[in-house]
Amino acid sequence: MTFRSVVSNDVMNNGFQWNGFQWNGFQWNGFQWNGFQWNSAELNSTPMFAVAYDSTNGSLEGEDGSTNPLSLEPGDTLLLVGEYTDGTVIEATVSEVEQITEGPHDYQFHRVQTRTRESADPEVWGAWEDACRDGAGNPVKAILLQGDWTWPTYSRYTGPGADTATTWACRGAALAKCVEWGYHPEGVVNSTSLQDHHQACTRMVRADYCGDGEHHTENGTLIDVEDSLGIETHESSWDIEAAWGTDGALCLNTPRKTYWSRTDALTECSSVPSCDANSNDDLTDDTAYWMGQGALFVTRSEPSALLVEPPAPPYGG
Repeated sequence: MTFRSVVSNDVMNNGFQWNGFQWNGFQWNGFQWNGFQWNSAELNSTPMFAVAYDSTNGSLEGEDGSTNPLSLEPGDTLLLVGEYTDGTVIEATVSEVEQITEGPHDYQFHRVQTRTRESADPEVWGAWEDACRDGAGNPVKAILLQGDWTWPTYSRYTGPGADTATTWACRGAALAKCVEWGYHPEGVVNSTSLQDHHQACTRMVRADYCGDGEHHTENGTLIDVEDSLGIETHESSWDIEAAWGTDGALCLNTPRKTYWSRTDALTECSSVPSCDANSNDDLTDDTAYWMGQGALFVTRSEPSALLVEPPAPPYGG
């Protein structure tokens, strides 16, 4: 079962969400704008210079040869030509643009395709390939985000160059899914930046309990989500699974997939406590307590077996 065969990628308002283990797609795991040296760009066959991420709408902007502003908009196609560090020449097209203006911050969906030069002959190229695909191998679009989430822990990079880093996040995987759920890392709700909520959401989606990049879930697993800002609220009477912060679980009861015992899931963070804060054996009444302890999310779930065993490894190297 794959995410896109279960439900469309729309934001859902009742707290129930389909989660999955993918970090950022299958074919091109973690494609990063800043991972290549781009030498030229053309917007609808017009040379485009000084290409940069536009934080206002999640687009790409630049200027033509006369310094007139250019911006990637619905109906446009952007062609990029660059190279890997080993000198391999690469072309990328960004097309089929959809502008999204709902939610805490504007963003765009892009279809991103690439091809590489297969020899020294400038006319010999490989086939165009979609940068993002879902679990069934179907092409999906991407959301361009400011930032870089580093493998293997998938924490947001804060070192040199972080302010200019950008990443195409594949739709249906954790980075983009959390944007569609309402937690855009550049969004603001009630004067609160959503950057930490987005990071915590990526932990929650993948059941990354220890915040070390290891997932403990599979595609199509249903969880009931509540956040500290009231964007999502619980709708079930299921037991609490976990409370979440930017570094993983603040507490954990039973993992959402029975393939992992609590001990197995917490191999790298065995000190994470139970969520039964008042020790009354009621695992439905502790949300307020953990929110008071700094949790950004609390999830409820009905633990279930894996549909496919053993579990697929995490993606995003």
